[in-house]
Amino acid sequence: MTDTHTSDSAEQRALEAAVLPLLSEQYGVELTPATLDLGEGVRPQVDGVSADRNVLVEFYGHVGPLKGGQPKKLVADAFKLVWLGRRLGATVLVIAVVDQPAYSYLTNPRGWAAAALRDFGVTVTLVALDAADHARIVAVQARQAEGMRGSGPGIGPTTG
Repeated sequence: MTDTHTSDSAEQRALEAAVLPLLSEQYGVELTPATLDLGEGVRPQVDGVSADRNVLVEFYGHVGPLKGGQPKKLVADAFKLVWLGRRLGATVLVIAVVDQPAYSYLTNPRGWAAAALRDFGVTVTLVALDAADHARIVAVQARQAEGMRGSGPGIGPTTG
């Protein structure tokens, strides 16, 4: 029996595998996860890439309100897309999200992040989850949150 670490995202990776075909259909190209070798030891991972590297997708599979560093994670993914798009000459850059809070953050007409995404040609796509996938992600996030509460750094005295 293998214990699963509370922060393991196997279910989220499985969700990504389920969402990529939907995005492939939407954009008319097959999208696959890839690690791109850009030379000089630079090897960024991208959630979805077309064979011609013209379409690049980052996927954010979080459900619920954004907390802590999550908005920064979305902006970092967007920055990676813009950088890779320029480096590779890609013309279709997509951040796919599965829940309204992330979508609203990235498309808020008064928000600087949304304005930057528009200026740099990054499309934000809201992917509808079926009820089972939604429930699975909620359960994973609850497990991860519980694990984080129970695994904080020790502050008390140590024994040796």
